[in-house]
Amino acid sequence: MRVQLAISVDRTGSSAPFTKGISQLCQSVFTQLGSKVADLKVSVFSHGDLQDSSQDVIQLSSRVTPEQAMMDIPSIQYGGGASADEDHLYAVDQLLQRAGIGGTGIDRGFLLLITTDGTHPHPQGKSVQEIAQEILDRRLVLLLVGTPDLQSGSRPCCPRMNALIEACSGSFFIPISNTPDAAELQAVASMVAASVTRSVNQAMATLPAPLSA
Repeated sequence: MRVQLAISVDRTGSSAPFTKGISQLCQSVFTQLGSKVADLKVSVFSHGDLQDSSQDVIQLSSRVTPEQAMMDIPSIQYGGGASADEDHLYAVDQLLQRAGIGGTGIDRGFLLLITTDGTHPHPQGKSVQEIAQEILDRRLVLLLVGTPDLQSGSRPCCPRMNALIEACSGSFFIPISNTPDAAELQAVASMVAASVTRSVNQAMATLPAPLSA
């Protein structure tokens, strides 16, 4: 089964200290998936604080090899973001509209969001439920990497993103600390790769059996 992975990286100033870690995380994800899927194509985006700092979603690459994606990810420029919340919900919607991926036949599509802080409401008023339904209709899986709620330690800080994950059956929230070291980055990458391969295996199990000769 082929995998299509659309990544959007939060490029606000709060992500700037993690620039190197974001690249390491993505490289580790690609490396681990490389031995587990037949073919991996990556689309790279970045997003920010559209409503406070006019940071729209930028597409850096479309359906490229992991090697090309690793040339594009370090080119992301970090800065801006005037409030605690960013526009992650809008970024997910833009991945749906612009990445052009969907789970059909031998293809399996994933949206990976690397985030800090919470999210504003969608600027055009699109609801969490509407975005979740489109993810489900297109047989996509959403993977959210972000800082956990300090009280529970297991859920996104933002109730909107938490609601989106819960509304997208089979999607995953993968917590990461504000000060990840190499071991934590590797562990998070392993969780991302495991979530992808688990979903791929489940999809393969539901494919019709090939006709006998």
